[in-house]
Parts: sequence; structure tokens; C-alpha cells
Amino acid sequence: MPPALELRPVDNTNWQAVTRLRVTKEQEDYVASNTWSLLQAAHEPWLKPLAIYVAGSPIGFILWGRKPSDGRLWLMRFMVDAHAQGLGYGGDALDEMIHRARAEGADALYLSYVPGNAVAERLYSHRGFVPTGEIVPGEPAELEHEPDEVVLCLRLAPGTAS
Repeated sequence: MPPALELRPVDNTNWQAVTRLRVTKEQEDYVASNTWSLLQAAHEPWLKPLAIYVAGSPIGFILWGRKPSDGRLWLMRFMVDAHAQGLGYGGDALDEMIHRARAEGADALYLSYVPGNAVAERLYSHRGFVPTGEIVPGEPAELEHEPDEVVLCLRLAPGTAS
């Protein structure tokens, strides 16, 4: 049985380890770095950063929260370190976030991804996320041009098990 996964807040004890996590080279154009995400969270208080831990070590990162402009619960960033990919941790962490969204009473969980990121598309579609028809325009961040993203939504029944 694989070690249990847990989600911990990113704080002064683990932020440096979280910034050292990296996706694969092929995925670098699809997700902002954890350093950038933590900087964004420091300036946008609605964003909550979480570290994904397995066996006492951080192996991934999540940035989520309820966006004030639309009231929606968003999974803004989601990554698993290259060395921990392919072991089921991404699916387990996403399942935990779906559970947390339901526990918060959310009727839906939103996220977006860059078209071409087949790994993310497969993970999200297998969990029931479907395109909304919305596009999030790319915004200046670390990359010179951030690509537009497709918005996906998972409808939730509050209080149900994931």
C-alpha cells in the first residue's frame, strides 16, 4: 500500500522546499512555478497555498480559493514534482481537493489548463471536469506570453462523499 498523502498549508517551515519542486521539462510551459504562485498568494489573500506531502516530504503544490470577482471556488494551480509523477499522487490530491470543496459547501469546483497539456486534461476529465466554454486569457507572469487557458468545471453535490 502506498504511503498516505496529506495536504499541509505552505508556511515558514516548508515554503523553500515547495519552491524547489519542478514539473517535467515538457510541462514547464503549462504551469507557473511555485515561486511565482507563492508570490501571487502573498498579494491575493483569497488564494490558499497547500503542499502535497507523501511520507513526510513535499511532492506537489496546490493553490486554491474562492475568487472574489465571481464567487467561484477555483483550483488555480496544481502540480506534482516530476519525480513523483505517474504514481497516482496527482489523482489522490485532486480527490482530496474535491472532498474539501464539497466540505466547504461548494456546488462546483473550477480550474483551467493550457490546451496541449495532455496529462492535465486526462487527469481532470477522469475526475468528471468538463469544459464550460470559457477561456481565461493569458496574463503576464513569468513567461513572456502566458497562453490562454480552457476553463473546466466539476459540479458537486454538497455533503456527498468523493
